[in-house]
Amino acid sequence: MAPPQWRLQECAQSFQVMGQDGTGPVLVVEKESGKVSRADAASPATHTPRTINGIVGLFEPVAGVKFFVVITAADTAADVAGSEVWAVRAVDCLPLHRADCLTEVQADNASNLLALFRAFFTISGIYFCAGGPECVLTNSLASRTAVGKEAGANAGAAWWNACDTRFFWNRHLTVALQTPALAQWLQPLTVGFVGSFVGDVNGSRVCVALVSRRNMARAGTRFNVRGVDSNGDVANNVESEQVVALPDGRVFAFVQTRGSVPVQWSQQVNLKYTPPIRVSNMSAATIDLFKRHMEGQQARYGRQVVVNLINQHGSESRVGDAYKNHFPHLSQPALFRYVDFDFHKECSKMRWGRLSLLMEQVRGEFDAMGYTCVQGGAVKRAQAGVFRTNCMDNLDRTNVVQTMFAREALARQLHDAGLIDDTAYSNGVSASLPALEAKFKHMWADNADMISLQYSGTGALKNDFTRTGVRNWRGALNDGVNSITRYYLNNFRDGTRQDSYNVFCGQYELDPDEPFLYSAAEKHTAWGVVFALVGVFAAVQGAVVLSPESSLTSRACGVVLFLAALLLAYRVSDRGAVLIDRPRFLKE
Repeated sequence: MAPPQWRLQECAQSFQVMGQDGTGPVLVVEKESGKVSRADAASPATHTPRTINGIVGLFEPVAGVKFFVVITAADTAADVAGSEVWAVRAVDCLPLHRADCLTEVQADNASNLLALFRAFFTISGIYFCAGGPECVLTNSLASRTAVGKEAGANAGAAWWNACDTRFFWNRHLTVALQTPALAQWLQPLTVGFVGSFVGDVNGSRVCVALVSRRNMARAGTRFNVRGVDSNGDVANNVESEQVVALPDGRVFAFVQTRGSVPVQWSQQVNLKYTPPIRVSNMSAATIDLFKRHMEGQQARYGRQVVVNLINQHGSESRVGDAYKNHFPHLSQPALFRYVDFDFHKECSKMRWGRLSLLMEQVRGEFDAMGYTCVQGGAVKRAQAGVFRTNCMDNLDRTNVVQTMFAREALARQLHDAGLIDDTAYSNGVSASLPALEAKFKHMWADNADMISLQYSGTGALKNDFTRTGVRNWRGALNDGVNSITRYYLNNFRDGTRQDSYNVFCGQYELDPDEPFLYSAAEKHTAWGVVFALVGVFAAVQGAVVLSPESSLTSRACGVVLFLAALLLAYRVSDRGAVLIDRPRFLKE
C-alpha cells in the first residue's frame, strides 16, 4: 500500500490539511498562535496546494517561535500482520510565527535549533503508521491486542495514551492532536527498523515482519551515551519483535531486547582508536540505578535471560565485572539469569560454529518463555520473559546472537503451527527452508545495519555472517572500512548528531536571553580530514622506508617524513579536547 496522501494548503491565517480531493474534515493550524482545530470546510488557498504524507507535529525551538512539521516524502517499509508502515524520507518545517516580531537572539537561536531539528531527519530508520488502537510501531502484539480490546469496549478511549511512550518519538510534538476530534491526523513516529517478507512454507503463505523500536529515553550516539542514566534508562535500548502471520489468522510474535550494560560507565572520545573506559565504583547509588533498570525490565517483560557477550579479559572486562557484581543486589534474583559468553574468544579465527555453545546453554529458556500467539483478537498464548542481549556497543556481536535466537523462535513457531515436521525442525530453517532462510537473513542483516547506523554512524560489523551465514575476507575488509569510518564520525561528527537527537526529543535547555552560538561540525570535519591525511601520509612514507626497491636517499627522506608525520599526528592528538565535536545539550 502506498503512503497516505493528504492535501496541504496555505491560507491567509492558517495552514490546512484535508483529504487529497479537498473534501472531508479539515485540520486547521493557525499562524502566529499555533492553535490547532477542526473545520468542516477549507478556507480559500493563497498558494498552490501540495501533497503531504503525514504530520510530525508542532516544533517550538524557543518561546514564540513555532513550526508546523509535515512529511513530504515517504516509502512503504513493511506489512506487519496486515498493518502498513511507512519510512519517512523528507519533511518540511512551515513557520507559523512572524519573523519580523523576533529579536535578533530569538531569530538566531531558532535558526540554529531548527538546523539541528532538520538534521535529525537525516538519520535513517524513521517510521510512521496510521494511528489507532493497534499501532504496531509503539506496542508489541500482546500489548496492542489488549489496547484494541479496550478500544472496542470503549469507543471514546484515548488510544494514544495506551501507546508505549518509550517508542512514541513525536508524542511531545503532537499534544495538540491528542483529542478525539483531531486524532485522525495523529500518526506515531518511531526510530529503529521495520521490514517484512513473504515466504512459502510447504505451500502455506507466511508473512514474517521485524519491528525494532528504539527507546527515546537515552537516545544518542555511540561514545556520547553509554551505560545507565539517573532515571534507570540505558543507551542503545531497542526492543525487537519478530511477527509471523499465518493464512489461518494466527499471528505469532517473539520479543527480544538489547541495551547498554546498566551500570554507570563512560568512554569519551579523545582521538584514540579505543577511548579509555571509566566505570564507577559500586555504591548504593549505582545499585539503585541498576535495580531500577533491571527490575523495570522484568516488570515489563517477565523473566530476564541476560546474555553478556563482552570480552572477559582486557579493558572490557571491567564493565562485565561491574555488571555481574550488581546482580546479587536484585530484590528477586530468581527472576533473572545471567549468561557470560565471550564472543570474541569463542568465535575467534572465524570459528562461528561455536555459537552453538551459547545456544545449548540457553535452549531450555525457549521452552520456558515461549512466544505470543494471537488469534481472533484474543491472546491464546503469551511470551513469559525475554532475552536481554548486550555487548559493548550492543551492535555487532548482539546482532549475530539476536538473529540466531530469532531463527530458533521462527522454527519453533512453524513447527507448533504444523507447517514443518519434527525432522525439518531438527534440521533447522537453514537446511529445511533455504528460500525462507535467505529472506530471513537479509531482513535481520538490514535490521543490524539500521540499528548500527543510528548509533555508530555506519552499518554493522560482522554483518556478512548475518546476511549470508558465512564469514569471509570480504566481510572482514568491509569491517575495517566501517571501523575507520566510525572512528572519524565518533570523533568529528557525533557531537552534532547527538545534539540533533536531543533537540528532536525536546531534551535540551536554552537561556532565551543568551545567544546560542552553535558551531556546526565543519571545523571538526576539517580537522578530521587533516588527521586522516596525516595517517595516510605516514603509512605511505613507512612503505617507502620498508620497500627493498627504495634507494638509500629515498629511505632517509622517508624516515624523516615519517617521523615528521608522527610528530604532527601527536600534536594534533594532543589538542584532542579542542578538535573533537562535543555535544552541547547532553547532561549525563
